[in-house]
Amino acid sequence: MDDIVIECIFIVIILLLIVSILKLKISIQGNFLVVKIIFTVYKTDINKIYKVRKGETMWSGFNKFGTATNGLIIFTKHRNDLYITPENEELFLNQLQKINPKIILEKKKK
Repeated sequence: MDDIVIECIFIVIILLLIVSILKLKISIQGNFLVVKIIFTVYKTDINKIYKVRKGETMWSGFNKFGTATNGLIIFTKHRNDLYITPENEELFLNQLQKINPKIILEKKKK
């Protein structure tokens, strides 16, 4: 009986990981950066972003919504850091800077 419960929990965890990877959507909606996995899990005003660091790993940042190992850390004035991996990083950064030209772009320090 215990084996069945453990197997069911393991299957549920695996399914949740697969769904979160396949359904993860990072988008810009108006002036907001939105992260969705079936429903909205993170939303912040782009005008509150003051810095974006490129070349980070998934071990960086407080909120982690990236599916790759080389992503971005978004620093905001009122929230914890956000790790994301947008599909097209340069296009994403250009869109952010159109909305908030004060965003500082920096590369990861080695």
